[in-house]
Amino acid sequence: MSFVQTKQLPHHLVAFLDILGTKTKVANKQFDDLIALDFANPVGHRAHEFRDSHFAVFSDCVIFSTPAEKPIEFLQILGEIYIEWYADAIFVRGGIAVGEIYWISMDSDERVFRRLPNFSFARVYGSALVEAVEIERSSGPGAFAFASDHAAQILSKAVPRSIYRGQNNVVVCVEDYRLRQIRCLFDQISQEADSGQSRHLLASVRLIDLICKTHD
Repeated sequence: MSFVQTKQLPHHLVAFLDILGTKTKVANKQFDDLIALDFANPVGHRAHEFRDSHFAVFSDCVIFSTPAEKPIEFLQILGEIYIEWYADAIFVRGGIAVGEIYWISMDSDERVFRRLPNFSFARVYGSALVEAVEIERSSGPGAFAFASDHAAQILSKAVPRSIYRGQNNVVVCVEDYRLRQIRCLFDQISQEADSGQSRHLLASVRLIDLICKTHD
């Protein structure tokens, strides 16, 4: 049997990203095909551009990993994805960790499975992915990505302004002028949002104010 394991070595930056408020939107018939496409397609475009990174999308979740020796590439990917999501009013919280992640492939079944229109898969696991999921679950509120201390150290060493150190390590992956534009968007939408989404948007506004203040 031909077996190939694409092994990501123990030093990779790993992102787990999740749309905020999906459960409520689905229940209220507000989650539709267009949201799913607007969420997934920016990730596909980055996968086409950045071949050293690995990507997977499922429902309202994204996983991607980049070698930790390429933190600028990781931040570029994250920033480009978030900008497109913000533009489409898709609000996402993420967890960022560094460590092991494994993307598994097997030649003998890939040739068969990839041709199946009714089967999609990403065989992926690892301690960094587990940590990233936990960071996403426990951080916030806010429509930002939050990093572990180790990941924050790597990112801030590469790009000093990429981490805002508050209650959590907030990843700052877009320019200040874009943050200010995003702040206006959050402020406007929060006035019409449900209480759960409004909480995250207003928390994001406060975070942006703090981030921009430290950069002035």
